Parts: sequence; structure tokens; C-alpha cells
Amino acid sequence: MNKKIKEGIEKNKSIVLAILATLIVLSVVTAPRLMAKGTVFVDADASGTMDGSEEHPFDNIQDAIDKASEKGRNVFIENGHYKDNLELWSDIELVGEERGKVIIEGKNDDEPVILMYDDSEVHNLVLREGKNGVRVKR
Repeated sequence: MNKKIKEGIEKNKSIVLAILATLIVLSVVTAPRLMAKGTVFVDADASGTMDGSEEHPFDNIQDAIDKASEKGRNVFIENGHYKDNLELWSDIELVGEERGKVIIEGKNDDEPVILMYDDSEVHNLVLREGKNGVRVKR
């Protein structure tokens, strides 16, 4: 193998290792921040007893938001399809399990899919229908 090919392979290995290290650091930094406040869980397929715990998640995102607002927690949403218009209170973070796989479709076409207040955040969500995707209210 000539010298240029070997250098190219080593350079690509370095890039891959740098990307992997970045992903690990991001997961280590983000996960504790999400869990530090406590988390309320949502799963579209949940049934039976629902208290928002990881073992007994809500099947409705707004119920999880309301519970999270009582205790200053965040909301983790399992992959799935949800139909609702949401009101996201201040200091709550909505986090979808996987980008492109948590779909929230507005139930009411005259309202935004998510009405957000200052200091709230959304991540990894696909928003459809509704008057608009997100409206921020101060």
C-alpha cells in the first residue's frame, strides 16, 4: 500500500473517532441534564395504570406536560404517532426518543400544534397539521 493511501486511511480513522467521541460526550452531557429534573414518560402504546413513570408511561403528551409542570420535570416521548394540540408550560423540555420517529399531528386545525411559553424547549419532534407548527407566547 502506498504512503498516500495509508495517510488517507489514518485520517479517516481520526475523523470517525472524533465523531464517536463527540456523540458520546453529547449523550453524557444531555442525558443527565434531562434526568436531573426528573422525567415524565409518554408512550402511544401505553395502557393500564398510567402515572408517567418509565414503567407506567402516559399515552397522552398533554397529561405528561401537566404532570411535569407540577414538579418542574421534563417529558420524554417514545417513538410513535400522537394526535393533539399541546400547551407547553415554561421550564419544560419535550424530548422525542428518535429524530423523525415521534410525530405529533394537530387535532385542531385552527390552533398551533404546540403553544410554547418562554424557557420551554422541544427536541426530535415532527409536527404536522394545525394552524402552524409552533407558536411562542410570552
